[in-house]
Amino acid sequence: MDTPVIDQQFAEALFAEARDGDVFFLLKLEKSKKYVRKVPLTKDSYKEILQNSEIIPTHHYFITANSYSSSTGHTADALNGLHAIVLDIDCHADAGLVPYARDELLHTLAHLVMHDIADDMCVPIPAIVYTGRGLHLWWFLHRMPSDEDAAWKATAAKLADVMRNALTVYPAISSSDIRLTIDIGASTAITGDYRLPGTVNPNTGMAVVAAYIPNERYNLEDFDDLVLPEPQPDSPNKETINKYASGTPQKNLRRWLRGMVGKIERLRSIRNADPYYELRNNYCLVYYSLLRGLDMTNDEATRRTERFNDGFKIPLRKSELNSTLCSARYVGGYRFTTPRIAELLEITPAEASLIGLHVSTTKKTKPINELKSRNQRIVEMYASGLHQQKIADTFGISAK
Repeated sequence: MDTPVIDQQFAEALFAEARDGDVFFLLKLEKSKKYVRKVPLTKDSYKEILQNSEIIPTHHYFITANSYSSSTGHTADALNGLHAIVLDIDCHADAGLVPYARDELLHTLAHLVMHDIADDMCVPIPAIVYTGRGLHLWWFLHRMPSDEDAAWKATAAKLADVMRNALTVYPAISSSDIRLTIDIGASTAITGDYRLPGTVNPNTGMAVVAAYIPNERYNLEDFDDLVLPEPQPDSPNKETINKYASGTPQKNLRRWLRGMVGKIERLRSIRNADPYYELRNNYCLVYYSLLRGLDMTNDEATRRTERFNDGFKIPLRKSELNSTLCSARYVGGYRFTTPRIAELLEITPAEASLIGLHVSTTKKTKPINELKSRNQRIVEMYASGLHQQKIADTFGISAK
């Protein structure tokens, strides 16, 4: 395994809005979790300290998500600024679990967080950190004063509820023999500390990797539209699941669909000075599919789409509209995620801001792709009969 190096891009995101007087802490612990050292970090000192820190693979390294007014301790009374909300997702499985099985499940969850969960439950896109045994989801905030702690705690609790529900309703996760859970205590602790990307989790020997870091920072108001979970029946039936997104509670999905219909209508309104001639087909295809997702009949969705089409300065001819909707009618409407809608309608960041559309822009995606490629090779080697230790030695990873 290469010598661990602390992820400076992640650190820059955490410290981006730190002010004079804000003190974060780097916590170094032995494998037994006994404290070795607590290092104060400020906006002026963190880069040099982290760059010069020796990372010992048998030690734990944690960093606080929020800042303090004192360089001696991180207690609630000493809170100075609120910079992030972090959810801690743990992976539980038998001791004999092959690492690639855990990794594949975590990759699946990361994909859901960035796409389906963001769309279906209106969850803003977080930074995604692989912890060596689970995921940490970091929502970087525009700095808030510590006296807004009650609002911070309420938002963290709501996020935990939404994500806990998400772990149960998506079959790709809920049907696995490996159990994922939200560590509620760690996730709602305003004084919490979390594994630092670029270090190693000595419990598993796996690297702690920041696989995705978004450009966005959030205000607490950005979490107002979270779709809160409802009690789920032991055996969901057809009435509780919408065919537009298998595994997503119907009420949650309908809220997202109605919101997206309104956003598309507003987008067309602010673009009124330009006929957007070449996008009319995409507009109508997406609009019709969203309406069908709301369980409208073909006739009702077609009538609504025809009225929507009439709003263009140069509407599609009836034959053109019928041709556009032909395949969508056959399948009952297509499913489009938020990024796909933004792509089809060529929505600019400025337009997305005006209509309240959250579209993630990837700043760092290579590690996820590299891990997926590596895991595919591990699966092939394991299937060919190679010994688990030999595979581990090939990739410089733990055989645990």
